[in-house]
Amino acid sequence: MQTLVKNGLVASLYRSANSNGKLIIVAIGAPNLIDVGALRNASLLTDAGYDVLVPEYYGFCRSEGEFTPMNSIKTLLDARKYSQWGTWTSAYSWDDVVLDYSDIVFLWMSYGGWVVPLLPKFCPEIRTIGLFYPVTDYRSFGKRGVKEETVEDFLASIRRGFSSQYRGIDLPVWKSQFEDALWLTPFLETEALKDVRVFLAHGTEDRSIFYKKTAEYFEKLRREFPENDIEYREYAGLGHGLSTMLPATKDFLEWISSVYSR
Repeated sequence: MQTLVKNGLVASLYRSANSNGKLIIVAIGAPNLIDVGALRNASLLTDAGYDVLVPEYYGFCRSEGEFTPMNSIKTLLDARKYSQWGTWTSAYSWDDVVLDYSDIVFLWMSYGGWVVPLLPKFCPEIRTIGLFYPVTDYRSFGKRGVKEETVEDFLASIRRGFSSQYRGIDLPVWKSQFEDALWLTPFLETEALKDVRVFLAHGTEDRSIFYKKTAEYFEKLRREFPENDIEYREYAGLGHGLSTMLPATKDFLEWISSVYSR
């Protein structure tokens, strides 16, 4: 794993020993720690031939700037732009590292799950995304009559031990995001996914994000875009995190392989 830096953006790069020339950009959940080679599904992705880039959101840990909703989106758009043709710097050796990928897929988990479905709204060239236990609508958090994290829980978990890592979490813009005042709610902003291939996955015992929201998102996408390649996998008895991440990654890789073979 290499730690790379470009224009204030820090990212971890995992290279496959048998690279197929394709890159998966992973948008991690929050709160979280910096990635120092600990991405738990990285080996599954690299063993399948994909190189993997894990950017740190602007305003999070080592990346510059403030942690805001739009900067989270900008993080992934910049990571894509810099990976299509860009010279990064190795954080420790200071060597130049040139990335040149023409085929880039986005995979996200939890918090990253609200960011990735919005990317095609800003970059129509993005055509393939994978979403594991995503946040599709902050407004409904903790309001479905089931055990689920609330917005207040989410903020408290960051403030308890991660506030210095998420520089901007207390800015007023986050209240606007949680109330959909920014028009950045995936469940409501589906138009840009018209020509996007989407893989969704969720465990039924997730107590952070209610799994039926992902199922409802899937059904909405199918109704709106019946010609799209949209897949949903549900994992009975599995929760939020590693227990779902690993089987979902295997199913995602199987799905994307079939997509590329068509």
